[in-house]
Amino acid sequence: MRLYTITLLVLFCINSYSQIKIDENFTDWEELDVLYSDATGDGQPIDFGKLWLADDENYLYYCFEVGSEINLQDNNDVTIYLDIDNNGATGKSVNGIGAEIEYVFGERGGTRYTSAGNSSISHTDLFLITAPTVTSTIFEGVIKKDLSGIGLGFDHDTIKVVLKDGNSGDMIPESGELLSYTLTNETTDYYEDYSIEKTDSSFLRFMTYNVERDGITDAQKRQYFERMITTLDPDIIAFQEIYNSNANTIAGLVTSFFNDGRNYFYGKKGPDNIILSKYPVVASYDIPSSSGFHGNGAFVVDMTEKYGVKALVISAHTPCCDNNEARQDEIDAIMAFVREAKSEGGTLTLDEESPIIIAGDMNLVGYSEQLTTFLTGDIKNNSAYGDDFTPDWDNTPFDDAKPANPNLPLYFTWYDEGSSFAPGRLDFIIYSGSVLDMLNSFSLFTPSMHPDTLSQYGLTVNDSKNAADHVPVIADFKLELVTGGVKTGDSQLPNGIKLMQNYPNPFNPETVIEYELGDAGEVSFKLISVTGELVETAGLGYKQDGKHSFKLNLSDLNSGVYFYQIASTGYISTRKLVLLK
Repeated sequence: MRLYTITLLVLFCINSYSQIKIDENFTDWEELDVLYSDATGDGQPIDFGKLWLADDENYLYYCFEVGSEINLQDNNDVTIYLDIDNNGATGKSVNGIGAEIEYVFGERGGTRYTSAGNSSISHTDLFLITAPTVTSTIFEGVIKKDLSGIGLGFDHDTIKVVLKDGNSGDMIPESGELLSYTLTNETTDYYEDYSIEKTDSSFLRFMTYNVERDGITDAQKRQYFERMITTLDPDIIAFQEIYNSNANTIAGLVTSFFNDGRNYFYGKKGPDNIILSKYPVVASYDIPSSSGFHGNGAFVVDMTEKYGVKALVISAHTPCCDNNEARQDEIDAIMAFVREAKSEGGTLTLDEESPIIIAGDMNLVGYSEQLTTFLTGDIKNNSAYGDDFTPDWDNTPFDDAKPANPNLPLYFTWYDEGSSFAPGRLDFIIYSGSVLDMLNSFSLFTPSMHPDTLSQYGLTVNDSKNAADHVPVIADFKLELVTGGVKTGDSQLPNGIKLMQNYPNPFNPETVIEYELGDAGEVSFKLISVTGELVETAGLGYKQDGKHSFKLNLSDLNSGVYFYQIASTGYISTRKLVLLK
């Protein structure tokens, strides 16, 4: 897109609204028109590619490619300029626009330009949030439209944008071009659904919570923790940053929150990891690493009375900030522990298909490979920690809960207005999706909750902010129940569906699906991508009770992890499969 010497090219884009979530999954942007595609090879190390913009009544959304893998919040000069009054004569002059907002991502700050003068601004002023917090070649984020606090606002139908790197000199749009975006101001009614309460008493509610340096024992903060924890009422809690209290003390404190005669089982490993459980904690283990931090613990929770299984729960608090080497080392150690626990003859031997949950403040603000290790078992230091492995029982990656914030298109779990770093997803619940069916998840960020919901549950708007810089992270799981020594639930028979693991798995391109019906009825099949997209659907016809099977051919699909689902007579059962070409 080159220009003649005196020609000014103005590029306009209007995007019809599509649901955007700042969840580190960029497939939602692919449904929108690209606002601008920059030529490749014209900048190093930053080499801009595609740029998207979208908006609704509350936020301007952005997504852009940077070419090389970087950490957007550190050590770069990538800058966004926004002309929100569509007037080139006002604001800072940059490539033909007059920008009221300048924000340098790598410096974590910027400048507001107005006729009354210029002033420094932070991510808090803009409610600017980007994802992921780890290194990537593509990033997405939001800026709120209500900027009345700094004397600005998105009051015009059209805005102009420049994306520039001060080091490489690469820029979107190219010099001499103007890039405009027409706001849609769509009314939003799509934010992530969630349930404060368990929608079924049989579900297992799991919570992880970094309470910020023993904050839960601070008498001045007790009320905030008490309101949130009693509202959430988790079955298992993984706490981090409880340094100065033992597990017995914390169990007694949380018991006093409820004042209903309950008792918690408990354990503590490392300097700050504590687990509380309504089910017996029958074993605990330190997870040593060669880095010497030793900050993580593994706990065996005996849930056989209700679910017929024992679960492995790992509470983790890996090293912070720029300590990438030690953080990767601890993550390698955690995954090596899981691998050995799944094999006979080690310190711990799990029964096959035992639920596995790894949760905590992972401090994933460095290299992207660290999350990859958690999910795929791709251990970096094989000489110290052994072979790579696929961690789930069905030879697929672990699942990432990705709990959303209530009533927001955002997924952060850490929020500190006083920090130069924008809110981000630092706390994780990673789990064995082959045996745990996650049906509800959220991060309890009370400032975003509806006032009626806060009132209903006796919460106040700033409970989560006043308690700690992290927020409680919740996931509800469905497991098979045990009644009279027999498992019931999703695979309940004679009134339900028992869906077997496909075989072979992984496969290419054909596999066999087997299932058993407790009642005769119409049967339907769905194949769903890991992003939730319906890939295939089919009616299998009316089937009698008993066992059935069919062959599935996926020769037309790309390699990847998919979910397959059988539904009949009001019952649904889901498993994962891996297509490997």
